[in-house]
Amino acid sequence: MIPRAFFVTAGSAQGDDPFELIDTAYHRAGIGHCNLVPVSSILPAGIKQIERASIPPGQITFCVLAQVVGCSNNTITAGLAWGFLGDYGIIAEYCSTKGGEATAKKKLEQRVRWMAKTRGSKVELAGERIETVKVKRPHGCAVVALVFVQ
Repeated sequence: MIPRAFFVTAGSAQGDDPFELIDTAYHRAGIGHCNLVPVSSILPAGIKQIERASIPPGQITFCVLAQVVGCSNNTITAGLAWGFLGDYGIIAEYCSTKGGEATAKKKLEQRVRWMAKTRGSKVELAGERIETVKVKRPHGCAVVALVFVQ
């Protein structure tokens, strides 16, 4: 089973119940109706990035997921970055309850480059998506997902 395409989405929420926030963040990202299955961080050869795909409710949906839940007065950040080594690609995840977008951007780039180095290759960065929330309610959640489609 090799996906032919992927899209990247994000969502966030704030409120009193962390479980409800995760569900709300998934819903706002447009994947709350899916049965999400987190997978590791490889993009197959020939995969294409698309804007979005229509996924029927209840579909088992493979994704690389960055998710963070934090408390009031924290700045929470979830992010993904991806790039290609030539014939296939890699994806790096980042989650933090203490950093903002600039830190996430730097860490994601470092992680993608490290992943390429461990594979004896150089990487061509292709994209990133970062979701940052300054939590003002008791809890907050940020989610970024790279969703594989057939």
